[in-house]
Amino acid sequence: MLFNCYQRAHQNSLESQPQVLFMLAVSGLKYPLIASIAGTIFVAGRIFYARGYQTGQPENRQRGSFGILGYLTLSGLTVATALNILKS
Repeated sequence: MLFNCYQRAHQNSLESQPQVLFMLAVSGLKYPLIASIAGTIFVAGRIFYARGYQTGQPENRQRGSFGILGYLTLSGLTVATALNILKS
């Protein structure tokens, strides 16, 4: 059971990594400081998520739910960067 929780936490983090790295690269073109702060918040959220999940009680993964703020910020910055590039 405990190994399964470790494995699921790791796999879930790997599934979101490509999108976050893409958004971080694109949004960092126009807003590097805000993008790096949002990326740090997202990574901290993933760490708390994994540590909570690895306790053996999957409901503890909600400890890292603040990481969604970083993800949503990166999403918004990516859209803003894309719109800015299209306007140019």
